[in-house]
Amino acid sequence: MKNDIYTFAPKKKKDMKRYLLLLLLASLHVVNVMGGIVKGKVIDAESGEPLCGAVISLGETKLHTIAGMDGSFTLNTRSKMPKVKLVCKYIGYKKLEREIVIYEKNTETLTLAMKPTTEEMHEVEVVGRLNRTTDTNARLYEKNSINLVNCVSARAMELSPDFTVANVVQRVSGVSVERNNSGDGQYAILRGMDKRYNYTLVNGIKIPSPDNKNRYIPLDIFPAEMLDRLDVSKALTPSMEGDAVGGVVNMLMKDAPNKFVLAENAAMGYSQRFFDRSFVGFDYGAIDKTTPFEKHGGDSDYKAQMSEFTTKNLALSHRRFVPNLNMGITVGNRFFDHKLGVMVSGSVQSNYRGNDGFKLSTGTPRTAPVGMISDMKERTYSEHQLRTGILAKADYRLNKNHTFEFSNVFVNLQNSQVRNEHVAGFSKGYDPENLVGKETFRMRYKNQTIFNTSLQGWHKLGKRLKVDWTGSYSKAKGETPDNAMISMSRNTIDGVLQPQEITFGNSPSISRRWEHSDDRDYSGYLNISYLQKLKHHQSVEWSTGGMYRDKKRSNFNNEYYFTNQPGTPNVLVYGRDFDDFTDIPLDVYNPQGSASNALTYDAYERIGAAYLQFVYNSKHLQITGGVRMEHTDQGYALKYQSPIESLRVPDGNSVYADWLPSLHFKYHLTKKQQVRLSYFRSINRPGYFEMVPYTIVNEDYTEKGNPDLKRAVIDNVDLRYEMFPSPTEQFMCGIFYKRIKDPIEYALQRPAGVSSQDLFYMPGNFGTAHNFGVELDAIKYFRCFGVKANYTYTNSSIKTEKTGWVDGQQITAKQKRPLFGQSAHIANLSLLYKGLHNGLNMQFALSYTGDRISSVSQFLDNDIWQKGFLQGDFSAEKQLRHFSLFVKVNNLFNTRMEEYIKIYDAINDGMPYQDKSSGRTIISRERYGQTYMVGVRYKF
Repeated sequence: MKNDIYTFAPKKKKDMKRYLLLLLLASLHVVNVMGGIVKGKVIDAESGEPLCGAVISLGETKLHTIAGMDGSFTLNTRSKMPKVKLVCKYIGYKKLEREIVIYEKNTETLTLAMKPTTEEMHEVEVVGRLNRTTDTNARLYEKNSINLVNCVSARAMELSPDFTVANVVQRVSGVSVERNNSGDGQYAILRGMDKRYNYTLVNGIKIPSPDNKNRYIPLDIFPAEMLDRLDVSKALTPSMEGDAVGGVVNMLMKDAPNKFVLAENAAMGYSQRFFDRSFVGFDYGAIDKTTPFEKHGGDSDYKAQMSEFTTKNLALSHRRFVPNLNMGITVGNRFFDHKLGVMVSGSVQSNYRGNDGFKLSTGTPRTAPVGMISDMKERTYSEHQLRTGILAKADYRLNKNHTFEFSNVFVNLQNSQVRNEHVAGFSKGYDPENLVGKETFRMRYKNQTIFNTSLQGWHKLGKRLKVDWTGSYSKAKGETPDNAMISMSRNTIDGVLQPQEITFGNSPSISRRWEHSDDRDYSGYLNISYLQKLKHHQSVEWSTGGMYRDKKRSNFNNEYYFTNQPGTPNVLVYGRDFDDFTDIPLDVYNPQGSASNALTYDAYERIGAAYLQFVYNSKHLQITGGVRMEHTDQGYALKYQSPIESLRVPDGNSVYADWLPSLHFKYHLTKKQQVRLSYFRSINRPGYFEMVPYTIVNEDYTEKGNPDLKRAVIDNVDLRYEMFPSPTEQFMCGIFYKRIKDPIEYALQRPAGVSSQDLFYMPGNFGTAHNFGVELDAIKYFRCFGVKANYTYTNSSIKTEKTGWVDGQQITAKQKRPLFGQSAHIANLSLLYKGLHNGLNMQFALSYTGDRISSVSQFLDNDIWQKGFLQGDFSAEKQLRHFSLFVKVNNLFNTRMEEYIKIYDAINDGMPYQDKSSGRTIISRERYGQTYMVGVRYKF
């Protein structure tokens, strides 16, 4: 009777008659009860895995409890009878009834083993897909996947403190994020590899980027509630595109359900930054999104008039009450005898964010190890984010062998931001009573859109042959129209702030810049697989296929400067000559604009790929291997070039092919334990803009593009041990190594074919870099309480040329450093409470990213580092039948973001915010404040 016995310890001693009665009932099950409280565990009779959420009731009464995350339960029977009847129910399992006898001394345990109802379903044709939204499915996919992958389920995202995919992905082991001005995550950094070394998929399809220079995707554009599951793959198979080094982020959008679903949510909150200051905004709806140059067909001789420019977007407004509002709705059902499934989902997030901080600039370090601080910029940001997501999906099951799916995803992020900046120069040293500086206002509106539509088909041609295909159209658009910058003098003399002035003349104080980019993809995928049965329960699945993508990108940049109208004063005093920027009498300084620049270009990229893959399976071993070939043709052309032939930049292109082998082993130690060993080769292509031979003259150096830039080639090795004690628990421990040939980094270089001794700051290939690390990942539940924790140690190194000075003489030397964006230590810890019996869920989450390089300097020892960042978040949910109430609090500790240079010199003694004892030169600090959200969900 072991594993079926609990002990009953009554509140008072039982007499001999009771004891004899129990002996007579020895043939019945005996349990351990304390004061009428029965404790036990519910498991699957076949696998032994706990059944979280099983309902255990006392007979047919309403008295019941629910099994916790580890399958354990506690039920107060409130009975004084010598035996009780337990009834256990769970969806997909046969009802289990058990009579329990009360016995005082026995302390052995009772296990309720439930049998699946599979034998009752053998004639039923199941229409639909496995539910991808649960933690159980996420752990199952991690376990069964042929490559290394980490998953976050929709339910985990819903209960987390996060609203965007960028903030969700930072909870995954080995992943950190690059944050935007509001402190929210924006780009994913996987295993210490910068955002350029990873790619992003939507439903397995690569999507283009709205960025005007690069190919990486801002993940803060995607609302998390649109996903069923988030997968982060850390090893590539031959069937996957081969241009990822750190990994691949795949967003699996909501699927059509197996039955009618209606889900709605609404939330309201506030940002702590606006408790004590106003939100500063402007009318971005008044912005004209095209320039006079474009309206007149790109005529470089056309001279714009002031009447063609609105000034309504230059007027600033101040508001005290700016609540955050989030809303979402999902509707889905199946029709025509479950053959047609339809899902429509929408999300709108309107959030206000603030940021207060400062940034210091250092000069050229000619006489000291670090340059002298030359100025200080005190900055205040007010930012409004309007995030919209729409998903429309339909699938049609023609029969059990043929399924089609039509999917449309639209996401948009509109970001309007006002940056108020006080600049103080220290050319004569730092004296807070006497400062010469300026005040600038930047009114920026940024609109980013990604749209993808795809048609897919899955076909079973007999018992062993399968074919799937995809046709996809994607478009990304990014625009920053009429980015206005206005500068006024801000001087302090003897502690008195002088009147602010706008001075016109040879250097205009007002600029307005238009930028937009379009990135369009046509893609096609085809995969064919054949299952070959072997002896002794062995099999091999052979796969082959390919893909083709035609990409076109168009980028536009034009800037106008403004001066005062003829006959008006060259110096205008704020408060005397104007009270609002719309009052300033402006005229166009450069009426022809500046569209003929390096950021106005066209680019294309055509990629064709084919692969051969096999997956061998035996009782304990799985081997996945093969090879992928990718052919790349990418090029560029500058638009609106100079009519002078010697100044024109010729078109350019680069054509190459890569063979990318891979081999993955998975060995099952037991049913719940396995070991993986993986090798794969991958590449990293240059960014579109990096290959354009542009030239931009800066104060300390000249920046150039590099048309000779080569792709990086990377060899990757992984070893990982995995254990899955239950459907919702896991423990993973792994090591990884990456050898990166010709990594792409920015540094001072002498371009090929240039005879002068001048150095240019430009992208280049730098020998061989190395990156290795260790990952730990664990999820464990104790009844209703749980712990999620992961830790990653990463170490990388690369050598690049930098400039320095010795005894007043300029030198160049190679210096070793980590890869850009790589943090040695990344950790996450979440403390969970999942009260299945009372509908209460809570999570306290900590996320830590260690020190990392945020800006690579061209000077020796002057790289700018970002200090380690610890963020605490909290979320809670209370379920009330079809409704649930939730609260989310972000950045509990109001952690500040800080940047520094690792060395300090007495040249900066007395400068603001410096602490000589720290041995560092502080460069910047920012605080974002907490954000609070309270909301309600409805699910039917």
